[in-house]
Amino acid sequence: QAIQASSARINELWQLSKGRVLFVTDAPSVGWVEASGQVRQPINAAQWDFAGKDTNLLLSSNGSQMGLSVGGRVMSYQVGASKLDWQLAPGLQKPVTQAPGWAIRLGSDLRNLNLNGQAIELEEYEKVRSHAIAHNRSFAAVGTEWALRGYNNRGELLWLSRVSSPVWAVNVSADNRVVVAAIGDGTVRWFSATNGKELLSVFVHKNSSDWIAWVPGGYYASSPFGDKHIGWHINRGLDIAPDFVYAVQLERVLYRPDLVRGALGSVVGQTGTERADTAMTTEQMAQMAPPRLRVRLLGVDSARALARLVVEGERAGPQMQDIA
Repeated sequence: QAIQASSARINELWQLSKGRVLFVTDAPSVGWVEASGQVRQPINAAQWDFAGKDTNLLLSSNGSQMGLSVGGRVMSYQVGASKLDWQLAPGLQKPVTQAPGWAIRLGSDLRNLNLNGQAIELEEYEKVRSHAIAHNRSFAAVGTEWALRGYNNRGELLWLSRVSSPVWAVNVSADNRVVVAAIGDGTVRWFSATNGKELLSVFVHKNSSDWIAWVPGGYYASSPFGDKHIGWHINRGLDIAPDFVYAVQLERVLYRPDLVRGALGSVVGQTGTERADTAMTTEQMAQMAPPRLRVRLLGVDSARALARLVVEGERAGPQMQDIA
């Protein structure tokens, strides 16, 4: 049987009982196919899907306000106010994809890029997903399967920033200082047009209520429940399970809307804004990490409707003091 289980790429398959097959995609999502061919998908992706042709990424003249239209849904984010709205602000501009002095051509397989007659060498299996030309024609931003690239009109690579997912849409602010990209992991990210350095990231949950914005240093601003959707993966060696620390667990230290509001300060020409350029190191994160908790079931007394549990706590960062 040929079954359309998912529009996303399927990464893993497992055979289950009763002729069923479990699948996991890179959306990420999880589901299974019944022996009859019926598809069930109980766990769907939490992020917006930017891969469609109807995705439009809009920017204000200095890049401090972003608008996004995806599948008939719209939103906008104001960096200076650290505010998310479910409507598009007036005056936002579409990306420039064609301009005098620029000839950008793609091969049918999206792996061959030609800039003004110059063949651009990409990495193996790397595909071009989007591009935008600076308003002053000084450079072009090219989004690929796993990177955001900046080129001049001679086809020379100016900078390259690695990302974890395809760059489905990209735009350059009218003042040519900021590049903004909509990425396949559901984030919208701001980069410096000078060197490609990441400045700010925003993740909006598909439930249309939760969102979180953060700077590379780890400081963030969010909706009341938005900080449960990102965190830090901390390795502990090859033979020990890693820790994952959610942003909400470190709220007292990392919740800094003031630093998020000032994330673009030096780039867009603002003054008097405090910025946090120093990234949180793994060592600092480990020192702040909450205890590791394990819950084990010892047994169930059905007659009395009681369960016997053991809760084990292990210090990961600060000394453990209270239990509730």
